[in-house]
Amino acid sequence: MKLTLHSLKGVIGNTFVLFIATFFLTKNSQAQLSGTYTIGSGGNYTTVSAAVTDLETQGVNGPTTFDIKAGTYPEQVTIKNVTGISNSNPVLFQSETKNISDVTIYYSPAGSNDNWVLLLDSTDYITFQHIKFLNTSTNGYSRVIYLNGGCTKVNISNNLIEGQTTTDKTGSNRASFYTYNDINDSLTIDSCNFVGGSYAIYDYRNNALYTSSGSVISNNEINSAGGIYVRYQDDLLVENNDFHWVGYRGIYLEYCDNKLRVLKNTVKGTSYTGMYLTSCVGSNGNEGLIANNMVYGDGNSTTTMIYMNNADYMKVYNNTFKHGGTSTGDNVAFNAYNSDSIDVANNIFSVHSSKGQAIYFSGTTSFRRLDYNDYYTPGNYICYWFGTNYLDLKSLVAVTNYDDNSIQVFPSFKSDTNLHVLTHWLDQAGVALADVGTDYDGDDRTAETYDIGADQFTPASTTPMSGTYTIGTAGNFANFNEAADSLHILGVNGAVTLNVLSNTYTEQVILRDIPGASATNSITFKSSTGDSTDVVMTYTSTGSSDNYVIYLYGADHMTFKNMTFTGQGAIYGILFYLYGYSHNNTISNNIFNGAGTSSSTDNRCIIYSYLYKTDSLNVMKNVFNNGSRGIHITGINNTTFPTTGVSINDNEMNDTYRNINIRYFQGFDVNNNVLTEFTDAAIGVYQCLNPFTVTKNKATTTKAALYGIYSDQTNGSFGVVGLIANNFFQLGTSGASNGIYLKTSSYQNVYNNSVNLTSSLNTGKAFNNFNGSNNNIKNNIFANTGNGYAYYNNNTGAITFSDNNNLFTRGPYIGYWGATSYETMAEFITASGKDASSLNVDPKFTSSTDLHVDNFFLDAKGTVLTEITDDIDGNARDGTNPDIGADEFTSSLTPMKGVYTIGSAGNYTSFSLAVDDLIKRGIDSIVIFNVANGTYAEQFIIPEITGASATDTIIFQSASGNVADVLLAYDPFVSDSNYVVHLYGADYITFKNLTIQALGSTSYQRVLVFSGNAQNNNILNNVLNGKSTTSTSNAESVIYVYENYPILDNLLIKGNTINNGSYGIYLFVYSTRYSNNLKITDNVLSNYYQGIYLKYFDAPILTKNHIIDFNEAGINLQYCSNTFNVTYNEIYSSQQSSLYGMYFYYCNSTLSNEGLIANNYIGIGNSASWSRGIYYSNSTYHNIYYNSINIDGSRTDDYGLYALSSSNFNLKNNIFAIKGIAKNYDKEYSG
Repeated sequence: MKLTLHSLKGVIGNTFVLFIATFFLTKNSQAQLSGTYTIGSGGNYTTVSAAVTDLETQGVNGPTTFDIKAGTYPEQVTIKNVTGISNSNPVLFQSETKNISDVTIYYSPAGSNDNWVLLLDSTDYITFQHIKFLNTSTNGYSRVIYLNGGCTKVNISNNLIEGQTTTDKTGSNRASFYTYNDINDSLTIDSCNFVGGSYAIYDYRNNALYTSSGSVISNNEINSAGGIYVRYQDDLLVENNDFHWVGYRGIYLEYCDNKLRVLKNTVKGTSYTGMYLTSCVGSNGNEGLIANNMVYGDGNSTTTMIYMNNADYMKVYNNTFKHGGTSTGDNVAFNAYNSDSIDVANNIFSVHSSKGQAIYFSGTTSFRRLDYNDYYTPGNYICYWFGTNYLDLKSLVAVTNYDDNSIQVFPSFKSDTNLHVLTHWLDQAGVALADVGTDYDGDDRTAETYDIGADQFTPASTTPMSGTYTIGTAGNFANFNEAADSLHILGVNGAVTLNVLSNTYTEQVILRDIPGASATNSITFKSSTGDSTDVVMTYTSTGSSDNYVIYLYGADHMTFKNMTFTGQGAIYGILFYLYGYSHNNTISNNIFNGAGTSSSTDNRCIIYSYLYKTDSLNVMKNVFNNGSRGIHITGINNTTFPTTGVSINDNEMNDTYRNINIRYFQGFDVNNNVLTEFTDAAIGVYQCLNPFTVTKNKATTTKAALYGIYSDQTNGSFGVVGLIANNFFQLGTSGASNGIYLKTSSYQNVYNNSVNLTSSLNTGKAFNNFNGSNNNIKNNIFANTGNGYAYYNNNTGAITFSDNNNLFTRGPYIGYWGATSYETMAEFITASGKDASSLNVDPKFTSSTDLHVDNFFLDAKGTVLTEITDDIDGNARDGTNPDIGADEFTSSLTPMKGVYTIGSAGNYTSFSLAVDDLIKRGIDSIVIFNVANGTYAEQFIIPEITGASATDTIIFQSASGNVADVLLAYDPFVSDSNYVVHLYGADYITFKNLTIQALGSTSYQRVLVFSGNAQNNNILNNVLNGKSTTSTSNAESVIYVYENYPILDNLLIKGNTINNGSYGIYLFVYSTRYSNNLKITDNVLSNYYQGIYLKYFDAPILTKNHIIDFNEAGINLQYCSNTFNVTYNEIYSSQQSSLYGMYFYYCNSTLSNEGLIANNYIGIGNSASWSRGIYYSNSTYHNIYYNSINIDGSRTDDYGLYALSSSNFNLKNNIFAIKGIAKNYDKEYSG
């Protein structure tokens, strides 16, 4: 019989059945847990999971504690709903020793399906404390604690929660604490240490259905990549947590409404947002409170300390927000967007970056209060206020109804990361707020002493600095940094002078905005002796982060004077770095020794600022040596905030790549500076705005510099003009230089400047205008004593007025207008319609670098300009007839005219003295120099002589008329002065009846040299003796032209005897513009390599010359065109080498302008090598008539005429006599 409760009841009665049932039921069930149990070896349970199994199976009927013995527990723990658990019957898991390091529970998830170490699944009233939870996964799944299914009153406290170390800042699979779309009310996470993971806490719901309430996140250490992220929580408290170097968002809250409290947290991060609140909404009387937090960030990308988006009815009280470092990102301390009815008071908003702003408000943001805050940034703008940037608090208050009691003070924190405050300027500067009765540290605040910021403090001193102090071993401060520390903390309430004792100070110093500094409360650092050499401040910079000696970090109203600053770095050498909105500073009477002159870097600038606003900077009376840039300052822009009020005056700058380089300026002055040996530009003005003045500067260099002044996209309007006036610009050597260059600039007045270019390149331009408009050019000397243009303008509409200038060049073209180059002044005036009263005069500067003048022809030739009342030296301008150029002068000279003598008893004892007078005085009539009998051992250069013309010529001639009576002789001996006489752009000069001789034995023995645009000159009836040589080098030519793009129009060489030399006559002129009207006639040439060598002439005439004993060619014409005439010449040589009587190469005439080669005698006596009577190659349209050619040789390869690749020439009535068996002419031609 089967025993059942029913059968038992029938046999023995109800009482017995009840007894039996109770016995069996008790015997076969487990009692609910209550009290304390141990887990671990020797405990009630060997594993946590075993304890959890009993907990889930049996439930609890009282408070239950599981003490976990010391050890490591490699297991994954999942706890589901526990029967009997409640607020009065909670469950606690903890380390038995209360020591976190003694108990470690760890697990390595394989993937998303087991991604946790501890899972609470619908579990309530449970606490974990003093335990280390460790996820050992390396596969990207590293959650540690996971709440699922809705959990109430879970308490995670005093634990170490360690996830995977990662740079993932936002991925939820690596969140150390994770819950998603569950209602988890009254969650507490307290006093835990989160290490690794993306988010430390990821408490996320995707809509309001899962809104939780009453959570507390407090007293935790957060060492995760992404901070905490909480979404849809009411009545949330985030308090006293310490966030260490998070990289995304420290405290990230969305839809956290109704009395949200974020209190006393410390948040530190890099390139992140410290607090990010979006759609967190309170209500009137139920506001959120953000208070007593310290938030710090750094990094080079955009960083915000607190961001509020649609966060309404928030109280932001007594927080300290600081962005540190020297980032160039758009960093903001407080950014609010579309956040209404916010109350902002007693906060420090501090940002340390050039683009950083203390506050940034946009959208529909509105305020119940915005006051009693401290706004600080060294950057350009203090704030962004609904579409407009403001430079400082004063300008902000002027246009808003807020911040009447706010201040703009450098907070002087204890350190970059310790945001407790030192300066008394924030002490008692706040307003009493009932919600913040204690501070960040728990110290009490009283109604009368509310400080600004999270720290309620008592300053060590409340007395600002004022008066005179000393820096030095026996001074008030041992060094500059000690003085700076006191200035930062104490501020000033009067003018402060810091006298620096004589010494060398090896340090660098950062100077911030000093509290109390103003136009009257200024701060001056100066040598105590007044001697700049007595105080030397030096530092060796090693990288971009320490590249400065003095760092003005938003500092204002400072003066540095009478000291020496020296950069020692090999690569980095900035001496003064002006950062952010540093204004009203003065740098005067100092010596700056820069580090090198490298052109490729800004790292060696002496004074440097880039994209910062440095208004009212005064740089004066300093000496700059070396450095890649003397002064390099770039402002913010030239639209809304150009840099204004800058003065750079009376400085001396030596050996820099660029002297002065400024951009985005308006209303600046660059005056009275001496600028030497620059290798790029003396003054660069880029994208600036009128008005400005660049006046009375003296810029000279022997280096291949490009610009005297470069004005690029610098513009104004009618009545708002730039003035470039009374400057000396001299640029030399071989660079493609521009004295004054206006590029796409407008409304520039270029008045009374003196420009001298000595570059040998024909691309140099004394004045160069490219595009632009409404520019006026008056009273200037534009001299290109090298070979380029005097005046160059590509745009015919760019220049409104141009007149009373002096244009001079020794090159081929005086000017360029529109798209055409012009050789003469008359052509240029006609083409431009300008400069009708301008001159073409060699200015005869005092020297190539000293551009003062004493030129009769420039005196009183200017026009009156109301802007120009004095000259470069401060001398008053003539009010009726001012002079042209930067120098106002009264000429002491009168032009020469008439007959003078050269000789021991003459007007001049030497040619050189006579030439010096010509250069200085010019001429206004015919001038004749009769040279007395004798020998004159000298060399000289004759440049273009003012006043020389077709009617007013200059003649040097033997007084006796006997060529043998006057010997002008010199040994040139070096390449740089390889001449006896040098006509350097000289015109209308005649040498007659003289003997001129090169005396030496070196390989530099030219006699008469032409260069530049030398026209209308005559060489008549002279004896010209070169060196007897077998050289083929043109360095030993008797008459020579090649360098400096010469044009030799109307040159007459007649009746001379030319002896020796490598070339008798070597004329190689400008290939772009052939020279014309050359006549070489009736000369005798003997003993040379080549007799006459011509290249790039149009229609030259060579007639009746007697050419003897050449070693290669008697006459050599290359690239000579049109109706040239080679006639009646007698050419003889018996030299035993390959010889050409005449050599024609690429000489092309036309059908209507045929060339003539006729009536010439050519006799060659040579048996050692082949000979050509006439060599005619690649040439066309010539008549070769009536020539007699005799080759007295015995070779089979001699030719009377050798024609090659030529066409359209006529060959008639010639005699080709060949003694040997050679042919009379070669057949490779078509005639």
